[in-house]
Amino acid sequence: MQTEIIKVKATLVRASKLDLFSNDEVPKVNKILFYKDPTKLKFTGHYRIYETDSHSTNELYQALQLGCLYVLTAKHSENDFCFKLILRMADEFDFFDSPKWIKQNVVYYEIQSNSTVIGPLIIDQFTNADRIKKLISEGMLYVPGQQIFEPFNIKKAA
Repeated sequence: MQTEIIKVKATLVRASKLDLFSNDEVPKVNKILFYKDPTKLKFTGHYRIYETDSHSTNELYQALQLGCLYVLTAKHSENDFCFKLILRMADEFDFFDSPKWIKQNVVYYEIQSNSTVIGPLIIDQFTNADRIKKLISEGMLYVPGQQIFEPFNIKKAA
């Protein structure tokens, strides 16, 4: 039986326009992002892009220009913020708008049979919906949960 909540090493990098907007400059609905308060220098989130009206689009552009928005990456660098990402076991609601309509841009992690965690992975138009449903039923998919941003200490060799 799988654990309901797990922690994995994760890295946040400053978001780019390509991270948040499609080629036609429409915000990527369901995209997960994190906010770094420029005055307190603390992270909050995760936040999901739900709306694509002009007001929310302008707010995204402004926060992007201020360098306040961050996204998860699989690459780990000393210059980026590494932390223990809290993941919760996923359910169908995390991935599907209806039984046949898979949500695009959803970030998730997959547990392999040898207990290796791979991710972050992102749902796109090539994702096999039946495979996602099977992995959900087996308790092998996780999504970001509520975060406390506990730093992941990287020990340096002497």
